[in-house]
Amino acid sequence: MIIETSKCASYGHREFRLSFDPSKALRDDSRVLQEFLESSVADGSRYVPGQTLQVGWIINRIQETQDGLLTPCEPDFSSLPIAWDESVTTTLSHLRLQKDTCSSFGIEVLHFPSMLQSGLVGVDVISGLDGIVMERLDATDDTDSGWFLGSLQSQCDYADPAMLRRCSLYELAIQIPHCIQFLALPIGSRVECCESMIQFELQGAPIAALPESLVARLIQKPDL
Repeated sequence: MIIETSKCASYGHREFRLSFDPSKALRDDSRVLQEFLESSVADGSRYVPGQTLQVGWIINRIQETQDGLLTPCEPDFSSLPIAWDESVTTTLSHLRLQKDTCSSFGIEVLHFPSMLQSGLVGVDVISGLDGIVMERLDATDDTDSGWFLGSLQSQCDYADPAMLRRCSLYELAIQIPHCIQFLALPIGSRVECCESMIQFELQGAPIAALPESLVARLIQKPDL
């Protein structure tokens, strides 16, 4: 684990510490987050322990370390209720994964939901499911991400509300981790994904992954 430290003013001069594992997240992405924190403080933002901060789709909680520093802590993505780790490794790696997935289809503007928002899930979706179908519709309210996830092999009629359940995207990500990379795709997106295939549509029109993009490489050598 590498620790990078930057100084930011927050109710007086407080130091922000960002911790991440360089084998799982890029230093360049860490520097972008560091620069955001510094610029937001310069623009008047103040961070205090217990405050939350959304980075990408992940909610981070600001905590104070034993040596008096402020540090963003992220969910461990294994616990319900949420347990917090003093790290931004997962935050940065998900941000990069979602950015590269969107870029694979020529989408440069990311549409992040919040991990606390809900999605609709087929009742037959179980942990470890390989073949999934995802579709993002208009959200019904601020608590709704608009995302639906079902099984590609489903025998259920997902048009029947009795065949659906609602859960947070955080809970869904724990259950079906390979859905995470698609969550920043825009409204109108539809994804069909299994071990050897990723198909994408936007507003009903199929879009192929760009050559040499992340998704193109995953299709050639699946590792979802």
